[in-house]
Amino acid sequence: MGVSIVQVLISEKTRRRVGVSNSLWRKWKLSENEFYTLSFGGRSLKTRLKRMKGKAEELILPLAQSNDLLLPFPKQVQATFKNNIIKIGPVIGLLTDIHPNYKSMFHEILQSKDYTSHYCFVFSPTDINWGKGEVVGWFFDGKDEQGFRWKKYILPLPDVIYNRITYRSVEKSEEVKSLFRKAARHAKVKMFNPFFFSKQGIHRLLKNHPLAKDFLPDTRFSAAKRSITKLLAKHGEVFIKPGDGAEGLGIYKISKAGEGFNCHTERQITPYGSLDELLASAANEEWKRRYIVQQGIKLIQYNGRNIDFRVNLNKDIRNNWVVSGVAGKAAGSESVTTHVRLGGQVYRCGDILDLVFGERSEEFRRKMESAAVTLAQAIEAEIGKPVGELGLDIGIDQDGGVWMFEANSKPGRSIFRYPGMEEEAVRSINLLFEYSYYLAGFGIQDEGHRLD
Repeated sequence: MGVSIVQVLISEKTRRRVGVSNSLWRKWKLSENEFYTLSFGGRSLKTRLKRMKGKAEELILPLAQSNDLLLPFPKQVQATFKNNIIKIGPVIGLLTDIHPNYKSMFHEILQSKDYTSHYCFVFSPTDINWGKGEVVGWFFDGKDEQGFRWKKYILPLPDVIYNRITYRSVEKSEEVKSLFRKAARHAKVKMFNPFFFSKQGIHRLLKNHPLAKDFLPDTRFSAAKRSITKLLAKHGEVFIKPGDGAEGLGIYKISKAGEGFNCHTERQITPYGSLDELLASAANEEWKRRYIVQQGIKLIQYNGRNIDFRVNLNKDIRNNWVVSGVAGKAAGSESVTTHVRLGGQVYRCGDILDLVFGERSEEFRRKMESAAVTLAQAIEAEIGKPVGELGLDIGIDQDGGVWMFEANSKPGRSIFRYPGMEEEAVRSINLLFEYSYYLAGFGIQDEGHRLD
């Protein structure tokens, strides 16, 4: 029957039955003689209902039933009615391993002005008790002279868990792996962003995919001399990258230079007379075990500096992948990558494409965004679990071809802090809520209501 936006109230005067406003009563065709199930997150109870006066769409819970459901406080939320089950929520938990004060994205998400009809909180792996079906949730309560304020409540298991574990080492811990296993087995809990990606893992997933494989650079999974030699002979330039690296750390570029070779490390370029001399000086055993070798791509340039793009994607309330934001990045002077910490400069996507392609800029934007959606669909299909959010590092070569260098399951929000990216920042957060609503079963609203 769709989703209604309702005000959930708690009453110490009402003792037995849940009160339902007259408008909801007529819409749902309820009866005072039947028992109904009231559901909130992972909790539910049987109750009879009482018809209440008033035009506003309200549910009035007796205090005892509110306590049974672990409803933290009165709030405007969403409600569905089907098969005599009234479901209110959704209950959304942001899973993290650090204090929310240290993660500005949590403040942005929890202070959303467009999507507010839900209960959204932060929790850590130690805050959840699967045996009791409870979780300690921290709600953002504003800011004062002492800093951010947080309020703690005991809640039922959430409808949706958004995984924002910060460190790979924490995600690999037995405690977190156990949480993931239990969430996967729990029928009422949905989780998205299942785990950190690695460059090797994503490449292996996609290298035979009929639609995605053509966007992948030629790659070898060991930076041994044989692999480097083969790709250099074939492409003339290669990148040596740590398989689990981030922020452009530890990336090398090797290119032919006459009879010798150049090795680029961050902002330094070192010439060598031969590849053997280069490898003897720069390579180490870590290269063979933890690094990959990837063909160099002759990227589009502006003022002689390579340009690539961060394309952020999210799923919407209909479970479709959409592009939520794109930023262009120009490499710093003599930098091996376009990362800002190495002197890279961020541009609005349209601005940098206009500078490079002129009146054909929109054509190339559509081409890049179409490729990004195809890649996101392929990644989620191959993983077989809800992903919901992706950050793709995309390049356009000098012949107009599109390439994907890296896929991030937990993209940062730093690109949204640059001037001109304000709308994309809001859109990306709104889409996080849209997809959470979809997973929780609140995907379609009744005519005349906003999902806010």
